Amino acid sequence: MAKTLGGGAMTSERKLMPARRPGGRALQRSALARADSVPRAEYRVRAVVWLYPGKGGWHFAALSPKQSSEIRARFGTDAKGWGSLPVSVRIGATEWTTSLFPDKKSRCYLFAIKAEVRQKEHIIAGNAITAVVGIR
Repeated sequence: MAKTLGGGAMTSERKLMPARRPGGRALQRSALARADSVPRAEYRVRAVVWLYPGKGGWHFAALSPKQSSEIRARFGTDAKGWGSLPVSVRIGATEWTTSLFPDKKSRCYLFAIKAEVRQKEHIIAGNAITAVVGIR
């Protein structure tokens, strides 16, 4: 619904669109929030999912050295705590927000793949995936 503000400026309200997680828990996202988070750059990533050998069993995917080097050069000055960069990731039909983290040993960026995403997209450690990573 559009509203007129003083001076003829227009603003619009966007209805929250509910989405459902497995188990029925509702998510709410604003269409306006999604429009405002258009990525500054996108990278198509092909990687093998691996399991961190520690407590919790986090699953990760790594960007290529070439992609990581380019991202570091273009966006490294925007890094947050621990050198992280906010991103959106899409695998199959599932998209979520997370962060890229630099791995000192490989000098590549990594991102975690949440259990909810792995279940929805049928991903296990050792699977080859293709993801679209958008730098926010």
